[in-house]
Amino acid sequence: MKTVSVAENSIGKLQSNTASIESSVAGVRAVMEQQFYLLLGAVEEARRRATEVLEGEQRQALSQAEGIQAHLEQKSQELKKTLARVERLFRNKRDVDFLQRNWALQPWSIPRCQSLFHCLSLRCETTSSRDSQEADAPLFGDDDDAPTATRQKKSEIKHPLATFFHLFFRTSAILVYLLCEILSSSFIVCMVTIILLLSCDFWTVKNVSGRLMVGLRWWNQVDEDGQSHWVFESRPATSRKVPTNSESQIFWLGLVVCPVLWVIFVFSTLFSFKFKWLAVVIMGVALQWANLYGYVRCKVGGKTNLRSMATNYLGSQFFKQVYSSYLKTDHIRHFSS
Repeated sequence: MKTVSVAENSIGKLQSNTASIESSVAGVRAVMEQQFYLLLGAVEEARRRATEVLEGEQRQALSQAEGIQAHLEQKSQELKKTLARVERLFRNKRDVDFLQRNWALQPWSIPRCQSLFHCLSLRCETTSSRDSQEADAPLFGDDDDAPTATRQKKSEIKHPLATFFHLFFRTSAILVYLLCEILSSSFIVCMVTIILLLSCDFWTVKNVSGRLMVGLRWWNQVDEDGQSHWVFESRPATSRKVPTNSESQIFWLGLVVCPVLWVIFVFSTLFSFKFKWLAVVIMGVALQWANLYGYVRCKVGGKTNLRSMATNYLGSQFFKQVYSSYLKTDHIRHFSS
């Protein structure tokens, strides 16, 4: 009996120890799970903060790179403009040096005058041909393989429809303006009709008839920096699509005469005190002269300055007059002697 009681006591102690061990293990497990969740949260927080820091630094680096790229592009454009100005100044300096070297001729002699005039003429022709070659650009892709031989211009009209509408809209606007009191008693109807005809004429001449009849076109384009550039192009003389003499004469005749008539209408409106028509005639002058100026720039060369061309022409005329007057004086002196 005593042994049985001792065994029961041992079993009871073992059971109590087992329960205490299980409770201790459960407590340790709970503490470990709590610490694990805390550690996991700390790791997630650290990862989130590191990601935010890296993204912020990446955005800052990208913004700095974009700023540097924009600055470099701006500097590149400024350098290109400066280079173009330097080349222009260098070209002008060579012209000035040429004139200074050849102007100081003491005394003036006929052979030296002839030499100077011949050199100046060659220099003007070289400058004009270089500017025209820079300004010329093919209007179509099939003109690249055009033959280099010069073709004889024909007198036939190759584009009758374009020729008709080149004259139709502008002459119709002028006729409606002159006969508005006979055609309609409403000023609004006449004004709207004239403005529509002028707008159709501006678009037709700028985009259709100029390209087909004389091989010229001009337009405005805006680059990536938002700057506006005017482009003037002319078809090369070696192109297969050579404009005919008849179409060229009709195009320039209509292009020059109609703006002159609208200028006359402006003065007649002012002198007759018909101020209600002033806005209409001013619009006619603006649209007609815009096309005339654009095509004149295309004709003389898009990169050629009209003022410099006029200066060169006046200079050559001056030298011609000086040379001819000198020849006359020399002949008179020889005849008198």
